[in-house]
Amino acid sequence: MVRVLNREELKIEIAKFKNISLKIIKDYQKNGIKIPGYAGKIAKEMDDQVKTGIKVPIGSKAEKVKDNGSEDFEGSMFGDSQSEAPSMIEEEIPEKVLNKIDKLEEHTTKLNIDLKEKNEKIIELMGELEDVKIQVFARDKSVELQQKQIEELLEELRESKGFENDIKILMQKNMALDDENGRLKTELQ
Repeated sequence: MVRVLNREELKIEIAKFKNISLKIIKDYQKNGIKIPGYAGKIAKEMDDQVKTGIKVPIGSKAEKVKDNGSEDFEGSMFGDSQSEAPSMIEEEIPEKVLNKIDKLEEHTTKLNIDLKEKNEKIIELMGELEDVKIQVFARDKSVELQQKQIEELLEELRESKGFENDIKILMQKNMALDDENGRLKTELQ
């Protein structure tokens, strides 16, 4: 199974390779080796960063773009561009600082990944919460319906108790009338 890196992990990998490229260019300049044409642009950006003191990530959207939309590469892939590689790269940011920046970027990326996972978990929990709310609402409606049925049954029970009491009273009156009727019959005879 092949694992596909997410955006943040790809950024980490790209940053690692850019730093390796910068170190190689720096070593080439120290040793007086000609820098390949495709690396001239990176060297020029590094020189610009050293001169201005503003760190612009190599390959960022701040690069120059021609009117036709293609990138403006300085030097060819196989050409010599020693003249384009500035000698000021040696005055670049110290390696300890670069390592610390790399570690901080990796830590930030890991925190972003954790935040993304936690946000997904929150969204999942919110979905579960909605399901629970629906279940609670259904239970409340069910309880309400059962309470109405209980009230109706209690009302019917009260009515039947009332009828039962009425029947008892009528039976007592009937017995009293039977007794009275029997007494009157005995008197008449």
